[in-house]
Amino acid sequence: MGRRTAAWPWPRGAFASCLPGSTRTRASEDGGAALLRGAVLVAGNEDFAILDRPEISLALVRHPGVKAGAFTGSLRAGRALFDAAAARTEPIPFFAEMGSVNPVFLLPEALAKDGDAIAEGLAKSANMGFGQFCTSPGLAIGIASGEFDRFAEQLRSNFARTATGTMLTPGIASAYCDAITHIGSIDGIRVTRGEGSDPVPELFEANAQAFLAHSELRHEVFGPSTILIRCESQKELESVSRSLEGSLTATIRGTEADLRAQGVLLKILKRKAGRLIFNGYPTGVEVCAAMHHGGPYPSTTDPRFTSVGTAAIVRFARSCSASRGDASTTTFESGVVSRHWTSPPPSWISRLSSLTAV
Repeated sequence: MGRRTAAWPWPRGAFASCLPGSTRTRASEDGGAALLRGAVLVAGNEDFAILDRPEISLALVRHPGVKAGAFTGSLRAGRALFDAAAARTEPIPFFAEMGSVNPVFLLPEALAKDGDAIAEGLAKSANMGFGQFCTSPGLAIGIASGEFDRFAEQLRSNFARTATGTMLTPGIASAYCDAITHIGSIDGIRVTRGEGSDPVPELFEANAQAFLAHSELRHEVFGPSTILIRCESQKELESVSRSLEGSLTATIRGTEADLRAQGVLLKILKRKAGRLIFNGYPTGVEVCAAMHHGGPYPSTTDPRFTSVGTAAIVRFARSCSASRGDASTTTFESGVVSRHWTSPPPSWISRLSSLTAV
């Protein structure tokens, strides 16, 4: 899914927003649509507007008619909206999807067997949509070897042949150029640039020591760039994985033998990502009941929820139960009560006598 946009139907009193930059949002009738008078309406659809001022999104979060909010965009903007939602007199749930580096771990036997194809696939994934997918792979991590060197050479070749493209807004393009300029200035970083003028795809290469010494390398760069990290040992690989912040995804490219040897790494990644991908690439999110598109902070503000798939609507639902005392005086079949439910609850869900931990 592309980042920095959010536009879909939802219940009354909820809204979605992105900032900064030109973004689309919908405010329900009781959710403060009057606040959008200063925004630019989208031609042919009066439910949507272009938001180019952060104060509009903040005002919507603070409006008493808004009961929940969702966002996709930068960590800075998402955290500002999340904090505003929590600071209300009546705090509301706010689900922000923010920064995610989506690491890809390259295990030795997989590189030996299929390194060239993995290099091609990783380059395509990193540059899909000109790097503007929320699951774009920002890091690729492996252990130094002859196979790793060959993989790195092929990855450089693929990036060098990738042309410039268009970013969603001028502000996003400017932020990307600033970020890659800074990364390229760090001592020990090798840079491979794509074709054309800025913004262009860029591949950075660093050893594990340099990566661990510069915290900014662990933050998302929104755009077509990837950092390839060379570890000297399994211990360094695990140290790098422990240093990572929360992500929407973590990908492992490995054979069955590789995976059997990576029990520690898998345990670490289960705590770092909302979805583990085996022998695939992180870009591409299936909309289905089993999908979990969320992850630990800073990828989202609440890792329990997904923003893709049928369970996404749960973010905007609130539970309300009904109980009865004397069944002879008030029943769910009576007109007073039943008109608030489409049908009486089946008897088998009326009570849970015990819960089993999963």
